[in-house]
Amino acid sequence: FEKDWNKSEIEELINNLKENGYIVEKKSAMPCSCGGCDICKIFGPHNSKNIIFPRRVIVRDAFLVKTNKDGSVAKDGNGNEIILTKKDEDYDDYFEVKMENTIDRIKGTALNPRQIERVVKGSKFKFEIIFNIFDEKEDVELIKKFIKGMELLEDDYLGGSGSRGYGKVRFESLKVVYRPKE
Repeated sequence: FEKDWNKSEIEELINNLKENGYIVEKKSAMPCSCGGCDICKIFGPHNSKNIIFPRRVIVRDAFLVKTNKDGSVAKDGNGNEIILTKKDEDYDDYFEVKMENTIDRIKGTALNPRQIERVVKGSKFKFEIIFNIFDEKEDVELIKKFIKGMELLEDDYLGGSGSRGYGKVRFESLKVVYRPKE
C-alpha cells in the first residue's frame, strides 16, 4: 500500500500535522510513522509515539485449512472448514522443504546451502480481518483504500523472499459482516 501511496500527499500531511503542533519524526520514506495519514489510520503508525487516530484494522491469526484433492476447502459434518493442527496425520503434506543456496558468481561455487520450510503452493488459510468504524463517512473511503491495498498485495508478496516466489497470496471467498452500533 505504501509503495502505491502518493508521496506528495504524505509530505503535505506531515507539514499540516507540524503546523498544528504535532511532533512528526520522519526517519525514512517507508514505512510511514506520521500517525495521521490514511495508512496510519488503517494500520496504525509504526511509531507508537505518533498515535493520533485509533487504527481501524485488526488482522487475526491465519489457520491452515484442509483441502480436498480438487483444491476446494474440506468441511466437517456441520459445514465448517477443517482447521489443520500438528496432530492431524496429513498436516505435513501441506509443507515442503526447499533447498536454497548463495552462489559465488565469480567462482561458480555454492556458499551457503540451506533448507527452507514453506507451505506448498495452493495452501489455504482461514483468517479474519476486523475493520473498526469510527467515522462512517471517512471510514467508507478508508475501507475502499484497504480493499485496494489487498488487490495490490495480490500483485506483490507477503513477508520475505518474494523475489524467490514466496508469499504469493490470493484472497477468495471473502465475506463481509456488518455489525452496526446499538
